[in-house]
Amino acid sequence: MPNPKTSLPAVQPKKRLTPEETVALLATERDTFLQSVQVKEITTQEEYATIAEVWKRTKDLTNRIETTRKAVVGPFNLQIKAVNDLFHHAAAPLVTVTDACQQAMSKWSNVLAAKDAERQRLLNEESKRQFEEKQKAGIGTPLPVAVAPQVAETPRKIETASGTVSMIDNWKVTVTDEAAVPPEFRSVDLKKLQLAVDGCARAIAGCYVYNEPFPRGGRG
Repeated sequence: MPNPKTSLPAVQPKKRLTPEETVALLATERDTFLQSVQVKEITTQEEYATIAEVWKRTKDLTNRIETTRKAVVGPFNLQIKAVNDLFHHAAAPLVTVTDACQQAMSKWSNVLAAKDAERQRLLNEESKRQFEEKQKAGIGTPLPVAVAPQVAETPRKIETASGTVSMIDNWKVTVTDEAAVPPEFRSVDLKKLQLAVDGCARAIAGCYVYNEPFPRGGRG
């Protein structure tokens, strides 16, 4: 049995604050700080130093809030990532199958479209040949209008045993000759321009080079 004269009081475990309690404490500190802040136009070097101090303290408090947020949500994010990974792993084989089906259906759609285009081309050539033959024979008939042949069109909606599958157009483009691309479709390489400015370029055709200083804090 412990001796009451020599025994130390039991150490009470430190209460773990909830996210709401943590935010409330930080918000109180923030509001107290903001009550003493007054930002105005700088007219003297002393006012510049005052505003710089306010900026430094504001950044410090902002960084502390962000650091606290990361510490609070970090464990939750790890748990969420683990759950997401489990479900993504379960769905991965199915995604592979759906991608393969989509590629096969798109390829077949292109095959039908190519057949349609070829039949239309042959029809136009036949119409032109007939017109030229009539011209040679002195028959001044107008050039017949080519009528699109009856071909099997790509079904836009297919009924399956498990439901309806619709084919949605998804046109894409790949550049084959960059020099031939119209100027309005050529993008400006902002990264390359910024590297030039960082390398002391101060005049670039078609560009406005300007300086926009920003403060950077340091340890006092």
